[in-house]
Amino acid sequence: MKLKYTKCALAIASFAAAISAAHAQSSLANPFGATPANSTAVSAMNKAQALAALPAAAKARVTQKFLDKLLENESNEFIVVFDDETPPTVAATTDLNQRLAAQRAAFKNTRARVRQAVAGHDVDFRDELTNLPHALVRTRNRAALVALLNQPGVQGVYENVTVKPHMSISNPMIHQTSAPASLHKGNGTTVAVIDTGTDYRVADFGSCAAPGGSCRVSHAVSVADTPYTLDSKSHGTNVAAIVASVAPETRIAAIDAFDLVMEDNKLVDRTSAYKVSKAVDWILANKTALNIVAANMSLGGGKYTSACPATTPGTSETYFAMAISGLRNANVLPIVSAGNDAYTDAISMPACTPGAISVGALYTASWNSTTSSGFSYGPEGAPVCFDANGTPAAYRVACFSNSSSALTLYAPGAFITAGGLKMAGTSQAAPHVAGTVALLRAADVAPNESLDQIQARLTNSSPTGASLGVKDWRNNLVKPRLDVLSALANAHYQVMQKVYIAYYGRPADPGGLAFWAVALFRGNAPTTLTDLEAAYSTNAAVKEVVDSFANSAESASLYGGKPTRDFVTAVYRNAFNREPDIAGRDWWAAQIDSGALTRGKAALSIMAGAQNSDIEAVNRKTIVAGNFTTLMDTSAEYNAFLKPGGTGPARARTMLSSVGATTDTTGFLQTVAQTLQTIVSENP
Repeated sequence: MKLKYTKCALAIASFAAAISAAHAQSSLANPFGATPANSTAVSAMNKAQALAALPAAAKARVTQKFLDKLLENESNEFIVVFDDETPPTVAATTDLNQRLAAQRAAFKNTRARVRQAVAGHDVDFRDELTNLPHALVRTRNRAALVALLNQPGVQGVYENVTVKPHMSISNPMIHQTSAPASLHKGNGTTVAVIDTGTDYRVADFGSCAAPGGSCRVSHAVSVADTPYTLDSKSHGTNVAAIVASVAPETRIAAIDAFDLVMEDNKLVDRTSAYKVSKAVDWILANKTALNIVAANMSLGGGKYTSACPATTPGTSETYFAMAISGLRNANVLPIVSAGNDAYTDAISMPACTPGAISVGALYTASWNSTTSSGFSYGPEGAPVCFDANGTPAAYRVACFSNSSSALTLYAPGAFITAGGLKMAGTSQAAPHVAGTVALLRAADVAPNESLDQIQARLTNSSPTGASLGVKDWRNNLVKPRLDVLSALANAHYQVMQKVYIAYYGRPADPGGLAFWAVALFRGNAPTTLTDLEAAYSTNAAVKEVVDSFANSAESASLYGGKPTRDFVTAVYRNAFNREPDIAGRDWWAAQIDSGALTRGKAALSIMAGAQNSDIEAVNRKTIVAGNFTTLMDTSAEYNAFLKPGGTGPARARTMLSSVGATTDTTGFLQTVAQTLQTIVSENP
């Protein structure tokens, strides 16, 4: 099956491409030795004879369209996938190394049996994988093709289709700079980038002389026909640098799967389905040693209006599905760009493959809708796309991004500066997600969660209520957008938001929330308010976090020099929007003044003891506060809110003071947005 692929990376800078002889097509060595000169192949068959020699079971191993194409020629090269004969008991084991070892052994035995069966025919096994049951095969005549298709150990025969790459800083948009940059870094993880190679000499990776050691690029390998290159087209460098930016301590395994070939009188990067699987095979072989947690594939093509079919032998969709399934079975999350064909009802393959996380592109800022620095943007080889109803703006779906109901989520994709290069495309959106997976799978977050749980984190809206959905202005479909803070969020984030409300009467800023939530996480603190209050006397992390609020500069500004009963009254107002009864106020004040309770512990205990309508007031304040924190996602908003002597915290306190037990938190989103706008305008 011949697929049309459209390059989605839209390079802005011009590059002087110096193409060396190393890019020339090289021959692929046969690991099984040369085919014997005096083959014992049966006599030549014509097309009709070959068809007659194929029973229904053999024809089911290949699509009719591809079979017709094969039978038009005497000699053909294609992919063979062998049956997976791994024992069911071993295939179901949770021990990854044991499972992979059993699969390798089963694949090896099946291949050996098939090779033995066709040894008397002109079948040349040119290359085979180890961790996937795939081989690149050339048959020299129709009789050899018939012999291979008739082997029961052959699952299917697939066309080795051609694949192209999918050709203003974005991190604040996904809450990476505000929340986890200094806390969660993806340490101990590796992200594999299947692309055009990576120039590890650039500063983003440490200006390395070679991969490994202190270089962010731990491995640079080639599965292409030509040796590893330093990315003459710069696509893979930009993609890998985005991963490195989102996850500052993850390592990059750069897999060069592309060769430079002449197409329409110009040199272009191209790979094939088999080379993509060969890259996956390398990932499976090195998964455990490198702790590879995600595989980024900014490549693909075709137009698929729904999830790709994954169970029909012989189809390209099924072939890619096996690669995606192999990654997921090894606990590696496949992240795939959706494509830049401007489709509003479809995405490309393998993004459409079940199990793949498909990623569309958002703008990162506003600019003229037709050009940016003289550059007209749109898919290569297709008409330039334009934005109707206004100019591009941050969080708006890029006009070139593919979109459909099958899309998983959006991430920043236009324009992204990384690796010293400025590019745009869904190619640039996907590595934001891959880097976030590295943050999530690191030892200090959720290393043991399942891939489904990690995916739920990626697509979850704010845990405290704010919807992070983006409506595509072209088709009105709503899909989640990537938000690191929400992905990292757990019950510690929610309980810390309540501490902020009780003590300061305001929502948490993203950086502060992440800092204290991580402190609780690392201290194995409880995740509910009542349990946190009970653990104050036994858990050092809880005591340190809670008492830090009382010792802060903001606390001194709010409560310094005031009677203790005024502090207690403020906590009641912050938490419940009401005055305390006199007896209760005086009791709490006496406990604090006697030293029986710290102010931090008292605030925590007051909120934890909420009853009746007070509980609902706390819950709704927590939702609104979470919305405020989530929507504070630009540098201008961060800086304005935290400006020394500024009006940010006071404005936020005023906003939250109007939230009570009956507030419509969804309708209140507009007030949250307006408050942020006011803070920005007042604190330039």
